[in-house]
Amino acid sequence: VLQKQASYAGSIPERKERFSFLSYEKVESIPDSLIDAMGLKLFENDGESYNNSANVNSRRRTLYFHQAKAIESTLNGDHTFICTGTGSGKSLCFLLPILATVMKSDMSAFHGESQNLNSGISAIIMFPTKALAQDQLSKLHALVKNYPLLEKHIRVGIIDGDTPHLNRTDTMQRCNIILTNPDTLHAAILPGWKGIYRGFLARLKYVVIDELHTYNGAFGAHVSLVLSRLLRICLVAKYTNSVQNLDIGKILFIACSATIGHAEDHFRLLCPVASEEKVTIVQATEDGSPCAAKHFFVWNPSLVDSSGNCIDRVTIAPGKNCAAMETKKGVKWGRRSVYKKRKIMDNMTRSVDATNDMTGLVQRTHAADETARILARLVKNRVRCIAFCKTRSLAEWVYERCVNILRSEESSKDLSSLVEIYRGGYTASIRRGIEARLFKNEILGVVGTSALELGVDIGGIHVTLHCGYPGNINSLLQQAGRAGRGATSTGPSFSIMVSFSSPSEQHLWKHPKGLLGRGLSPPPAVPLNSGIISGHLLCASAEWPLMGHTSVISILNVDPLDPSVTQLCDFDLFGSEAIYTDALENILERGHIRSEKINITSSQKVETFSIHPSIEKPWSRVSLRSIEPINYSIVDLSHPKQVGVDNVICEDAVLDRIPYSRVFYHAYPGAIIMHRGRRYKIHSMSSPPPFADSTVGYRFNACNLGAFAKPSSDRYSTRALSITLITIVKQLYRVELPLDFASEGADISKDHDSCHASQEFVPVLTTGHLAGHGVVTVKRTVHGYTKLSLVNRSELSRTEITLPPMEYDTNALFIDTEASVLAELIPDYDKGVHALSHAIVAVAPLFVPCNSSDLDCDHSHYGCKHILLFDVRAGGAGTCSRLWNFFFHPDGILKAAIDLLSECPLDCDYGSYKGGCPGCIQAVPCINFQQDLSRNAGLIIAKRVLARIENTSLYKENCRIINSNIGQDNIFTLQKDSTPRRKMRQKCLDRASDLVSARARNFVVGRPSWPTDQASSEYLTTFSAIQNAN
Repeated sequence: VLQKQASYAGSIPERKERFSFLSYEKVESIPDSLIDAMGLKLFENDGESYNNSANVNSRRRTLYFHQAKAIESTLNGDHTFICTGTGSGKSLCFLLPILATVMKSDMSAFHGESQNLNSGISAIIMFPTKALAQDQLSKLHALVKNYPLLEKHIRVGIIDGDTPHLNRTDTMQRCNIILTNPDTLHAAILPGWKGIYRGFLARLKYVVIDELHTYNGAFGAHVSLVLSRLLRICLVAKYTNSVQNLDIGKILFIACSATIGHAEDHFRLLCPVASEEKVTIVQATEDGSPCAAKHFFVWNPSLVDSSGNCIDRVTIAPGKNCAAMETKKGVKWGRRSVYKKRKIMDNMTRSVDATNDMTGLVQRTHAADETARILARLVKNRVRCIAFCKTRSLAEWVYERCVNILRSEESSKDLSSLVEIYRGGYTASIRRGIEARLFKNEILGVVGTSALELGVDIGGIHVTLHCGYPGNINSLLQQAGRAGRGATSTGPSFSIMVSFSSPSEQHLWKHPKGLLGRGLSPPPAVPLNSGIISGHLLCASAEWPLMGHTSVISILNVDPLDPSVTQLCDFDLFGSEAIYTDALENILERGHIRSEKINITSSQKVETFSIHPSIEKPWSRVSLRSIEPINYSIVDLSHPKQVGVDNVICEDAVLDRIPYSRVFYHAYPGAIIMHRGRRYKIHSMSSPPPFADSTVGYRFNACNLGAFAKPSSDRYSTRALSITLITIVKQLYRVELPLDFASEGADISKDHDSCHASQEFVPVLTTGHLAGHGVVTVKRTVHGYTKLSLVNRSELSRTEITLPPMEYDTNALFIDTEASVLAELIPDYDKGVHALSHAIVAVAPLFVPCNSSDLDCDHSHYGCKHILLFDVRAGGAGTCSRLWNFFFHPDGILKAAIDLLSECPLDCDYGSYKGGCPGCIQAVPCINFQQDLSRNAGLIIAKRVLARIENTSLYKENCRIINSNIGQDNIFTLQKDSTPRRKMRQKCLDRASDLVSARARNFVVGRPSWPTDQASSEYLTTFSAIQNAN
């Protein structure tokens, strides 16, 4: 370890264990055989006390405090949310009450010599990833296999995308507990509820949502609607399947999460729970599990010479131009006569070569190489550890280097087999083999991506390595929580973030306290709007007719006055009456559903809405996670079954699968890719079709293309060169600053140094166009790649290639930043616009439900003219539409962005570095790796934009409404619905901004310019026609 190489960032103190017991009544409801199998001591006078050093098979475990509280709550019939730390035993909180209830119910259904497998209560446990489901399945099988009574009455199965369709019927008929994921619920179980899933759903009592914090943003909204559809169908199935006599009661929702804020709000937004229903929240402060102290460090790789050899130093002596510069708040504007067209600014925004005082940028060991070196050293010392990487390519890089280091020495050669890599994209057979080794603790070191960030149980980990900053504090703590888990952990654990050479991470090494900075704590983002709900209403109408305000079972022969009958209406399940009605009108106008009036009684009719017979598989029109209609399989041409043929895909030869939006960043003709320590070179690729229906979310096999690779010995790596173009194609709203505003004068010198105010020139605010909201086309293109040396990562050469872009339409908003005036006055103007865009995205969740997966900004750092924010999903998720209003609102989003820019948690002005920290503008993912940011220049631009906004008629009207005591919450409703003419205009604008009909034609996949494309003239004609239609 070199001097000052590791900077101490902080610690999480040790947590002592706290135990508790269940009440006698609750213990009586749990079968003795289940208590014995789990080895539990549930009340104070029950057997021998628990000893941490004792063998679990001979001693009974006492419940931790949080476990006892959660189990009591669930057995009392309350919805429960457990949000304690990682490794605290959250699984037991839901498994014990579920297994006890399911087992007792199944035993009651046992008749004579035969057992009716479809008579007892059932449960669904939903995981966000397949690995978590497989982990839990193996544990449950291990629990029941030595206890015949448990094995007879607790039957667990898994239904996910890897489950063959032939096996699903047997699984659903045999099992009373199913492990699954949201995608399978949406695309298989709910559409097929009238078939093999009907009996299971009719008896459903428990729904468990594991890792609830992953269900956020638009993805969280989709999952929320899937759960609403599930609750709706379960009620219908119960009264159409003759199980009314089974005492199921209401469906209970149980959730778990280790890192989350606003716990109850998030739970109620995600789960279809009525406001009057009780929800028990088990807080992190109630965590009774022991946890050793956890220490955090920021590690800076050493400097290297031009040959890539380490020079055993972390920093070099600063040169003459490296003196730290004093900074002052504010900005000096040039005198009108001298500086009007000169670039002028004080030291706060002076552009200085970063290498002058940020010496970490000078030939530093790559973070991936350093992470691999540390990992290899830990493995040599028999220390169990995990290395987390942000991307798949980085994970493969670290794994390859680590294995090579271990194999290079005779004493550690055998240890290379004890290092494994786990990431997304592997085929099912590869994943299962890796997971089996992980769960059996057969390995010492693991390299992984966020796929290992969730609650996969890998015991005995003492150190976590992080190749670069994970992106936010929650991910960091989630990853760090893999180490030092549970009572078996001895001694403190360590989390080491290995920094890249970027200015932001070098600054974090110099100011390590920012690593654990929380920054903003926005409310949960589950944006339910008519755009998202429309697709799920179409799916729901295919499952059971939509009933509006009437109970969904009103058309059945059920007494509506019976207090034992659960009454649910679609208004409550799908957002609200207003959102439901708007979405219903949308799909009704398109002819996707049809209405029918059905008699409930002799004197009462209800209008129902069912899917049109011409619409098949409506679930395929709604994608929960992805916008890509195409996947690419990376195929090994050297595989014996592939026999070198590059026009067919043999499943056994598939190395990896990558969605279309990312494939050309990793695999392109000439690219060097790594797979489990081996290097491959892409030789050819299948040509995609010119267009694809972006609404298809689950038919990837219908368009599964191939990238064909061969093993390679080339001693260089490749990196894609890409460009993102965002074009405004339709403006629906426009706000201008009146031309006569200039005569009023606009002096913002009060924001600057008073000593300069009298003599310095402050430019007048620009009039004319200020902001707009409409539709943009996002076009991402990889236009070439560069070859990089494996020795020092220097660029060897560049190669141009022609690849098809990914292009789609979405909603956006754009704000002018006075480029014609400020670009000549502020040297860091472009960096300032970039920083302000980051700040707005960072504070957006404070105003509308969204997260970084829903909203993004233009990350251009050259020729900036405006701030541009857009919905990430093709067709838009409604985020920008809702965010637009808050720009012209007192104390709105720009004011919050200014506060964020001016109050950096680290006060991180240091020399020429102005890029902020993870607590402010770096909280937003950036394709430029948090470079080209100027927090101070962004603050100046933000204040001028706010000054212009405050003088618009729309802003003044909003202030007048608030001052009239109408209320802030009613501003937008009043503006939208005040007159019939305005209502009609608003409806037309809403329809114009609705991109549902445009998504299928505007998702451009391939181009006739694709090198190997033999597209016919029909494709060219179709392309021209669609371009003309746009």
